[in-house]
Amino acid sequence: YVDDRGRLRFSYETLLFHLRIIYKREVNKKMTAIFTMFILFGIILLFLNVITSVWAYRDSIHKGNSKEYALVVLVGTLFFPVIGLIVYLIIRND
Repeated sequence: YVDDRGRLRFSYETLLFHLRIIYKREVNKKMTAIFTMFILFGIILLFLNVITSVWAYRDSIHKGNSKEYALVVLVGTLFFPVIGLIVYLIIRND
């Protein structure tokens, strides 16, 4: 409200209301940043999974294995990225 001298005055309730709005905006910004970081981390992991799966497929073909075997390797490394890659590295021919 405006007092008799023309100065703008706030009640404590109004001040607390505006502080809550500012706090909620800051919390929303932090939550958005955290959510964005998780999404980016997931996209990076998915990208690495696809890259390693394609590498394992091409390596299997390059080593002289059949295309069916290479497809099994591709599917195995796509659906079980860490274990599939470890198993492929153990069983591949050198």
